[in-house]
Amino acid sequence: MIKHYIITAFNLPKAERLDKNGNPTLTPEYMKERFRLFEQFCFPSVYGQTNHNFTWLILFSDRTDRKYHKKIKQYCDIMPNLVPLFLKDETAFRWRDYITEYIRADTDAEYCITSRIDNDDSYNITYVERVQNAVREGKLKRAFLSFPFGLRYSTSYKIAFYSKPIIYNHFISLILPMDRDFKIVYFCDHTLLSETGIPVIEAEIDQMMWLEVIHNTNAINNVNPEDLFHPVFNRKSLWEFHIDILPRHYRIYQYLVLHYIKIYFKIFAKIIRTKYQAIKKGR
Repeated sequence: MIKHYIITAFNLPKAERLDKNGNPTLTPEYMKERFRLFEQFCFPSVYGQTNHNFTWLILFSDRTDRKYHKKIKQYCDIMPNLVPLFLKDETAFRWRDYITEYIRADTDAEYCITSRIDNDDSYNITYVERVQNAVREGKLKRAFLSFPFGLRYSTSYKIAFYSKPIIYNHFISLILPMDRDFKIVYFCDHTLLSETGIPVIEAEIDQMMWLEVIHNTNAINNVNPEDLFHPVFNRKSLWEFHIDILPRHYRIYQYLVLHYIKIYFKIFAKIIRTKYQAIKKGR
């Protein structure tokens, strides 16, 4: 028997509460934007999964404004396998241990899958199905499972980009037996998986399995320069993440015109400058 948990730490307090622009987080303005992003990108993609045989644990601070409790209840009404957990500060600072013990007490399964997703990102709607199929078919008993291929959606450009393949991405899943050494996927930083001693298995598919949303309140994430050369032309690709963005809001043509004119202008200017310098040297 296998039990699958998706885990999202929504607004737990941290020692460092600044976003990538140096602005404070967990403010009323920050929380309003986070819930908007959650409702537009994260919730639809998890709700839209082709396989609902999982439990989604979302961790909230017990100091979450009461006006959001009604929203959270609505999420639960729509999606009964969503379990909100409200943590006091002293528990929040050790939430990984708390969730590890919560899962131990919650299931008697022989094996457990834990998957991570941030509250502003998206899964491909086949993510859960593919993870569980890989576990059954590959007989993975102790491994990280990685889907290297994904997209980035920029709220500034209002288009998506193909990301370069990333093995140690933050959409990883961990399969472990429910024994005394059981850990959840968050027990280490996703960039340090190779140091854990647990094998990292790459799924043998080239389908885009995750979507990272780049916006002004990210902690550190940005669109990588190389991504800018790989825009997603067809917005319908986002339907695989249960996200529907209207054509007039997907500004691919505006991006192509403005971005590539800028690039070619720089190239043209460099050519002119090089020729001018060559002429000067020839005098």
